[in-house]
Amino acid sequence: MVFGNPNQVAFIVNRVREWESNGFINGLFSVYIDGQQYPTELRTTTLNSDLPHLLLETSPLSRPENNFELFLLEASIAFRKLYFMAFPADETFENDYRYLVPAQEILDSGICIFVIANGQDVRFLSGEVKGLENEEFINIREAVIEKAKLLSIVNALRSFYLEHIFNI
Repeated sequence: MVFGNPNQVAFIVNRVREWESNGFINGLFSVYIDGQQYPTELRTTTLNSDLPHLLLETSPLSRPENNFELFLLEASIAFRKLYFMAFPADETFENDYRYLVPAQEILDSGICIFVIANGQDVRFLSGEVKGLENEEFINIREAVIEKAKLLSIVNALRSFYLEHIFNI
């Protein structure tokens, strides 16, 4: 099922019953930012584990955080700042996950997706993180959609989850 427009921002969820066992509801989950699919390779997702985190009322998808300064920065600079807010190089600083989309399979593949709002619009920034010591950020993509449109997409995704995955 497709939620949104893959050329802007979209989520694709496909439950695959043949892959399920022991209460794990598995399938495919992808996020599209500006036409780019994440994860970029096929990965099995445990839908009844990963989707609830995305759909929480406190998730950046449900409640995008306003930050006018970050919203206006050039994409690669904003991505870098957001990455180091979420994963500070100095371990004495706390992680700030307010902007990080909590999609575990995507994070495990080395991709980060951030969401920033400016009041009425929401900006998605995605990119690949290379290297553990000297982080290199490549393939930065961005898309901006209206906040109302994002919330409509998330509500449709939440309804699908409740009907087809949670309520088995």
